Amino acid sequence: MTKKSRTRESSFLQVSFGIVLTWAATTPLRVLASETTERTCTHAGKKIDYEDRDVRVFIEGEVLCRRQIGQQAITERFVMSRGRVLEEEFKSPDRHTLSRFKIINRQGRRHGEQLEFAPGTKTVIQRENYVDGRQLGQSTQFYKSGKLRELRLYVSEGEDANSGVRDASSAGYLEKGDLTYLRCSKKREENFDPKLCGFDGPSRPEFKSEVGEVVRRATYVNGEAVESESAARQHSRWASLLNTGVVREPKAATQKTETLPNGHQRITEQYANGQVKRRMEVDERGQLVGRDEEFYESGQKARETEYATLRDLTITRDSSCWWQNGQRKQNLTVNLRSEELQHRLWWDNGKEQFNGRYSLRGDQWSRRGVSLEALIQCEGNPWGARPIGKHTRFRRDGSKETEAQYNAEGEREGPQRIFNDRGALEAEMTFKNDKLVRQKTWKEGVLEKDEEYFEDGSIKSSR
Repeated sequence: MTKKSRTRESSFLQVSFGIVLTWAATTPLRVLASETTERTCTHAGKKIDYEDRDVRVFIEGEVLCRRQIGQQAITERFVMSRGRVLEEEFKSPDRHTLSRFKIINRQGRRHGEQLEFAPGTKTVIQRENYVDGRQLGQSTQFYKSGKLRELRLYVSEGEDANSGVRDASSAGYLEKGDLTYLRCSKKREENFDPKLCGFDGPSRPEFKSEVGEVVRRATYVNGEAVESESAARQHSRWASLLNTGVVREPKAATQKTETLPNGHQRITEQYANGQVKRRMEVDERGQLVGRDEEFYESGQKARETEYATLRDLTITRDSSCWWQNGQRKQNLTVNLRSEELQHRLWWDNGKEQFNGRYSLRGDQWSRRGVSLEALIQCEGNPWGARPIGKHTRFRRDGSKETEAQYNAEGEREGPQRIFNDRGALEAEMTFKNDKLVRQKTWKEGVLEKDEEYFEDGSIKSSR
């Protein structure tokens, strides 16, 4: 018996006392003393002491009990055999249940149909089925009107009586009969409605909200939702991935999910005007794979990224971003063999803004990798990657602004230059193992200062 089954059985067997305990916990002792009466029971028309175990052991048949707790009249009915309860019915203004049990090794276990009624009526609001203490088969919940509310199918995980039990398939319904959710099993026999789950051909159910609005459409084939379209909400399963992009506003109106032949899923977001906002692919682990595209509301492409896997991490193999005016904004390309990243940026007028390389090797890369979020947001800052080689930055007019050199460890090495807006050299700082060893400055093309430094940063010479 699973933990869930044992918990259900334990709580059910104690239901006769549950209301008493709950009520007692919130009621002053003086009220309990004055308003709680002892259980009065009869069997075969005669009054009996049901609390006496020596009396109960000889009871065969029906026992009726009554008592008063505050303003609540409690009624209990037991069907007994050799002191064991085979059937129990509990009635109060708040709850009405009917339970059946089977005696196994002198222990009462739930067995057969278990019912709960709307208080004061004969309308069933919950029906469950137990076999030797395990919940198996169909379980249904109903509205007070008698309309179906929820349906579940429980199946055994093994062949023997001690095997666990799992909830294989389920569905929720509005009082009008519309679906609110559906969960299917990939095994035909584990579905309460194989046709609804697409085992007799594609099934295309609609799901509605409490106000009757269609919130999702899906296509099921052999128990799997191969396609799904819904409102793009923040609680979506893919919300964290979809919200990590270059276009934040306006938000998408709908979201569509398709299962591909390779088992991956393609997720597509659309604007209210029907234009695709983002289209991406994820694998079984939920990691981005393949191609990821993003568009502005006008239809202009905002980003296109191709992913690869390195050391079980998803990294960007190649990615390009565009400004809304159509000019390229960013490009990065990863060389998986050398584990290097080439990164370029452009201004919105088409002029180059930055050009440099980064290393993806070493502990830092293994620990963090390139910041995927920053890259697909086109922020131009590959956090976690180590700068190597020559890095050059340009002004908006195309003139060179800075030039830097980095060694294989990501440390500044050699001359680092700064240029004025006319392209003339203004300053040159020379580094060795990321420490400044010499600095020169010019004014109007004339060397103005030349200083050398010791390793601790103090001036060695100045000219």
